[in-house]
Amino acid sequence: MWYATITEQSTTFTVVAVQLSIFLNKLESQRTQLAYSRLFPGMPIILMARDPRGVPIYIGRIDIVNFLKIADPSVIPWQTSQPDRNLLRIARDHHGFMKLAS
Repeated sequence: MWYATITEQSTTFTVVAVQLSIFLNKLESQRTQLAYSRLFPGMPIILMARDPRGVPIYIGRIDIVNFLKIADPSVIPWQTSQPDRNLLRIARDHHGFMKLAS
């Protein structure tokens, strides 16, 4: 999973890269945000995908999305790690089937 935890103007949030198919499906994007909120408790979760032209697009809290839209995507401090599969499985089982980007 690719993610970045960012603090901007005293707000800490996490951006998670997901597949475009998840991003475009409202139910799947909500389930994905919920699952990741368990990995990053207390933080707004913003989903990021790339449109067909490769331009980053975001879903989440509107003030954060607006900030990310004007931010240079190359300065986002991306990290990669294996998510806690047990935690994601619990979230999935509790809230229905979901697909996660790897």
